[in-house]
Amino acid sequence: MVLGDLNRVAVRSATHESAAVRALNLVRGSEVHHTTATTINARDINFIQTLGLRAGDNTIDFALERPDAVEVSSLRVYRDSGLEWSALPPGKLALHTSAPAQVRPGDSFLVRYRVVRKRGRPLENVLVKAYALNRIAAALRPTTRRIGVLRNTGRGSFRFRARGRGSARVAIHVSTGTDRPTHLIRVPVRRQVTR
Repeated sequence: MVLGDLNRVAVRSATHESAAVRALNLVRGSEVHHTTATTINARDINFIQTLGLRAGDNTIDFALERPDAVEVSSLRVYRDSGLEWSALPPGKLALHTSAPAQVRPGDSFLVRYRVVRKRGRPLENVLVKAYALNRIAAALRPTTRRIGVLRNTGRGSFRFRARGRGSARVAIHVSTGTDRPTHLIRVPVRRQVTR
């Protein structure tokens, strides 16, 4: 695997007092940074496909996308930017969830999750989200949790409320730069809970 590392951008906004820098890559996942400064220092690291490399010297090209309202005065790529070999591939993870066997209408219930890094680099900016998939369940806030760096295992839970009888369908979704596992969970909602 090859890692690429980059850059600093000087930005002057023509109509806005702030700017957003968005990045999506295989190492850090999704990142958004807001700034009111006229210079944005952006460091990025990403895996590139080795099929795009050849023996000897290689070059890196940078493309700068500009929204209509932003005027870019300069782009500087630092001399220490470049490519390096890494034996660690992009991180891969596994998602495990658990929920109650059944609940009553009006009850709140927890869906627990465990996110495990199986191999590769530690995963950064891991987002875990909870969704209610039908009207029988409602997701209670917060519905998103962030794990800054997942080195081994991350655990947590989301709370839902059973709104009526039937089968509550909920989902736990994990988003990273390399993996996006989702678990769909059904929790029966009955007037009488059987033991």
